[in-house]
Amino acid sequence: MSLVAYLYKMPADVATKEIESTTDIIYKTTGVKTNLFRPPGGHLHNGLVDYAKNHGYVTVMWSEDTRDFSQPPVSQIVHRGTKTVNNGSIILMHDAGGKRHRTLEALPQIISNLKAKSYEFVTLPELLKD
Repeated sequence: MSLVAYLYKMPADVATKEIESTTDIIYKTTGVKTNLFRPPGGHLHNGLVDYAKNHGYVTVMWSEDTRDFSQPPVSQIVHRGTKTVNNGSIILMHDAGGKRHRTLEALPQIISNLKAKSYEFVTLPELLKD
């Protein structure tokens, strides 16, 4: 489904398929059934968030956007992923939708930079527990 489709209200059956098929893929890949949901593009009013909320999912947004989907240079991804990080920050990066070699190259640098500043990495369930 194109990003443009995420801008418009989705019928309930489409929202159901989108969320449930993604949840199934995550489970088959990791063995973990998630109740976390990140709305594509951050769009909150297209029917997906309503479906997720009504079915026990927790909608999670991000605080830092590397904008790696646009395939900028590695240095920009690193800068965007570290410049305004605070305790509790969530960094948005993508693993699909095109070539991700720059994202893969930037991630270890982001981790190294943040560890050097004494940041600790936790899972979303751990972060949301507090």
